[in-house]
Amino acid sequence: GTAVESGNHLRLAPLELVPQQLAEQMVIAIPLAAPVEGHHEAVPTPECVEHARVFDNYYGTHRRYWDDAAASGKDLLLDIDVQGARQLRVRFPDAVSIFILPPSRDVLAQRLRARSEDTEAVIERRLRGAAGEIGNYRQYDYVLVNQELDESAARLAAIVQAERLRRIRNEERIRPILESFGAVPVPDEETTEKVETEKVEK
Repeated sequence: GTAVESGNHLRLAPLELVPQQLAEQMVIAIPLAAPVEGHHEAVPTPECVEHARVFDNYYGTHRRYWDDAAASGKDLLLDIDVQGARQLRVRFPDAVSIFILPPSRDVLAQRLRARSEDTEAVIERRLRGAAGEIGNYRQYDYVLVNQELDESAARLAAIVQAERLRRIRNEERIRPILESFGAVPVPDEETTEKVETEKVEK
């Protein structure tokens, strides 16, 4: 399966963006969370594929989700911040990353206040943190501006479907079709250039 990471530094649950039909086809990783003060052992970093401190909490994604996805052949969806995304790209370079952006600072502020989970001071702190982290969007494969829920959900589904159809993920399925025709794959330009370079160097 494919690992799909959503850059979500404010922990605004991207699960709302996952259509039910798509969710049934994926393993969805629920991040571990624990306050910094005295409970960091609740996020066992050696057992996590990524972990990070975000504001006053530790977060991490347990390895078991990755193992479950591999065993079932399903895609894996992770809700992680930019720190965790950096770690994941090093460990799993083929992971697909999606940065979820709010339409504007004002809209994000409205959504945070509508949740009624944080004090005004905490909301302002989160907004200041967002200003710096949003600049990391170029490190991601896709950027999804979360304007309307239904539209964003459809776009997320389109990204996942497009990645599932990438040639590199379908070689095993394509090979027997070519064999039934007695055909062989033509090397792509990158492979050809690599071979020619090796010849020159020798």
